[in-house]
Amino acid sequence: MAYRHDGEPFFVYLFLVSQKLLPLITIIAFVTFSYLALENTLKAFIFASLLSLIASTASAQPADENTVTINAAGPAITLPSEPRVMTPSDFGKFAGSYTLSNGKTLSLFVRASTKYAVIEGGPMHALVAKSGNSFVAKDRQLALTIELHDHGDATGEVLIAVPGERLANGETTDKVVRLAMH
Repeated sequence: MAYRHDGEPFFVYLFLVSQKLLPLITIIAFVTFSYLALENTLKAFIFASLLSLIASTASAQPADENTVTINAAGPAITLPSEPRVMTPSDFGKFAGSYTLSNGKTLSLFVRASTKYAVIEGGPMHALVAKSGNSFVAKDRQLALTIELHDHGDATGEVLIAVPGERLANGETTDKVVRLAMH
């Protein structure tokens, strides 16, 4: 029995190749039988048309078996179904300024019993508590999680909604950017 260099039996390799080429082989057979069945005057025209079809079909095949397409949803900013009750004084331990991985500053503060977040140069976002250390902007443009450490510093992450691509129907798809907080 013949073997390929990787140890696969040759007939297995031929079977796999023929499975990938089956649509193209079917089209070629159709073209050939159609050509034989037609009058001479139409043969050239139809044969040329079908060859064009074969060429376009062959070029529309997937790139190769090493190509991987991943359709995964990225991070999303969602409001909690039941916001956690957090008084402004409970939120006070998170109030302050934090440096983000893009160099900008995130500021958290309370004004008139409402919790707010502002990223340097951006608008104020009213926050609701999602958990004891996680918050979401009511406008769903921002979400953050903060880990306070014993020695006085904090780490965490911030999700920011940024405008994405404009679709043909005029809508825009928002993208969410994740930044580290340190």
